[in-house]
Amino acid sequence: MITSFMMKVKKTVFGFKRSEDGAATIEFVIMFPVIFSIFLSAYEMGLYMLNNVMLERAADLTVRELRLGNPNVTSANGLKQELCKNLSIVSDCAETVEVALQPVSTATWSPFPTSIPCRTRDEPVDPLNEPTVDAGSDNDLMFVRFCLKIKPFFGDSLSIGLSTITDANDDLNIFATTAFVNEPS
Repeated sequence: MITSFMMKVKKTVFGFKRSEDGAATIEFVIMFPVIFSIFLSAYEMGLYMLNNVMLERAADLTVRELRLGNPNVTSANGLKQELCKNLSIVSDCAETVEVALQPVSTATWSPFPTSIPCRTRDEPVDPLNEPTVDAGSDNDLMFVRFCLKIKPFFGDSLSIGLSTITDANDDLNIFATTAFVNEPS
């Protein structure tokens, strides 16, 4: 009786060891999270690229208005309002965009600071640290920089590859730069 019980246990254990039932389940459990996180990261990267392309387009349209001499876009607020009008994909554009406009010295070609001003959402507005908006004069080469902050769709945990461009609040920073020459009046 004991030997038959031991034989059944032995047969069950060795049968379980040789059985291939559930082998696909183990592979699925191991690979599904990896493949799914790659899929979600690709989706997140697509949303980032969509916002980037739309910011570049809005920057081009805004600078076009500036070049044409539209008086509504010669101040920082005017530039922001025009950019946000052209950037309809971002709902809270006015609170998350920063603009810097300054002439380039063609005599010295001095480089600009590498850090583009981009304040965090909860940071109070400090007039002393506001980006410079200098419309320049006739025939000046002008450099325009825009910075937009967006929240990641899935949060920072799935932003593989995007984590290098987030700030302390886990916002993604998107930049657009362009240049133009002021027309003589």
